This record gives sequence, structure tokens and C-alpha cells, in this order.
Amino acid sequence: VPEKLAFEGRCGHCAGPLDRASIPGYDCPNECGAVACCVDCFAAHRHSCGREMMGKACFGERFCGPNCPLTKAVALEGIFVQPPLDRLRDGNWDFFSPSGRECLEGMEDDGHLSASHWAPECKTFSAARGRPIWTTSGRYVQGPPALRSRDKPWGFPHLSRDNQIKVRQGNAMGRRSIQGVKEAHQQGRFGSLEHPWFSHLWFTPEAEELCELPGVFVTCFSACCFGGSRVKWTALVHNIPEAHRLLHKPDCPGHQGLLPYECHDEDGTLTFDTASEAEYPWQWCRAYARALKGQLRMQTPSPPQIGRASCRE
Repeated sequence: VPEKLAFEGRCGHCAGPLDRASIPGYDCPNECGAVACCVDCFAAHRHSCGREMMGKACFGERFCGPNCPLTKAVALEGIFVQPPLDRLRDGNWDFFSPSGRECLEGMEDDGHLSASHWAPECKTFSAARGRPIWTTSGRYVQGPPALRSRDKPWGFPHLSRDNQIKVRQGNAMGRRSIQGVKEAHQQGRFGSLEHPWFSHLWFTPEAEELCELPGVFVTCFSACCFGGSRVKWTALVHNIPEAHRLLHKPDCPGHQGLLPYECHDEDGTLTFDTASEAEYPWQWCRAYARALKGQLRMQTPSPPQIGRASCRE
């Protein structure tokens, strides 16, 4: 095993300056001494680490959003991560392109992948669509049209061309996410799928089948129970017992100072607070990461620390 590197104030991958007083950095799980300045450098370092993987687990997040807080939280727990995937991350990945799908499938085939998290788009699956809305300007307007229902969760027929494209893309993301968690469960890996509690996705036959598999949990929580500024009920379908223990909070006790969800009308364009809070609260990310770390330790405990005298005995 190569000797531990001495930290010299630079990222262990890109060699850029790294001041740990202002940026904590991500320490290599192999304890090789390298410190990465960001999750992308952290993800790339595992392929160049002098100590290689040493049997360590790896986490992958799909449709992570531009800031990928969950991947960052998992990396801070000392778990190797794959590059988080989302088209909003500098345009480096597009699920709907051939190269994007090839990239995803390559990451799913990673022999070190032990856990994956999926969060497909939820706008077209929203049960709130099709309702009249009061805007902050005092107008009562018709909201975005409903595209699905509980009876037709994969989409209505005879939609406009633009809505057909949105529904078809949402369906592709939803189906691949359900498939990803199901495959992880069948292959002995951990997998999780997140969507709003009232999403029409949960009424698809594929999602219902996933929820009924032995060993699969349906975890319920509101974002405000993990530091979120609004009530936002969410479902997490997964096979991580520790995550269910730490994250399942079906009874919100209520919190002071929460903000309402509003619709803003600016020059005839409607914007929603839900769009600005699509990413997970940081407290929730840290709790998920701790749960995953604990579960991985239960599955593959560290070797016991045995002294030389004990070995001789």
C-alpha cells in the first residue's frame, strides 16, 4: 500500500489551490492523504488513487439538480461517488441523447457501484396541475393543464405536441428510475427513488410493483422536518433499512416561520416557489448520507483490528 500523501494545500486531482480553512474539501476514503476540492475531482480521484478502490463502495446520483447536495453529503461521509448526473450541471450530461444514455448505463455497470439514487422530473407528474390559482398579483388564473391522472398516470391521449414531448420525456425518466431501483434491489445493491408524495408516478403499475417487493420501504417525510422553509411532502422508495429508520417522519409536528407556496405573475409569466426549491434540504442530505454509511458498514464491516501477538496466537 503506498504511503499516505502529505497535504500541501492543493486538490489531489486538479492540483488547484485548496484552503481547508474556507473549503473543507473531500478526503479520499482510502486514506491516501489526497483531498479533493469538489465532488467532480473527488469522483475522478478514485480512478487515479494509488491505493485503488480497496473494495470500497461507490454511490451514484441520477437527475441530481445543478448543485447535487446529496452527492456532496455522501462524499463528506467518506464514500466514493460517481460524477453526479444532470443536464443542468454545466450541460455535461443529457439523458435524452445517445451519449447521455451510454454514460448512464456505463455508470450502472460500474463494478464498485453499491448504491444509487434517482430523482426524475416531477413537473408533468404533479397532481396540482389543472387547478385555478391565485397569483401574488391578485389575479385568479388557470394553472398549467393537467397532463396525467391516477387512472392515466403515464399521460392523457390527444395532448398538444409540446405537452406530448414533455410527457414522453417524463415517462422515460420515470421508467428508467423505477427500473434502476428494481435492478439494484435484485442485484443486492442499494437503490432509492424520490418523488412528491402526491405524484402520479406512484400510481403507475411499475411503481406499485416496486413498492410491493419484499425488502422495499416507502418512506414519507416533509422537507420542513429537515430544515426546509416550506411544507413539502415527499416519498422515498428504497431498500435501505437505516434510511427508513432515520428519514421516515409521517407525522410533522409543525414548525414556526414556514413560508407558503405562492405563484408569482410577472409580465404574464407564471413562476412557482416549488421550482426554486427542487433540491433537498441539506439536513436531509446529511441524514440520508449517514444512513447509507451505516447500512454499508452493516453489510461490509471493517476488518477487526488484531495485534501481531493475537495473530501469532
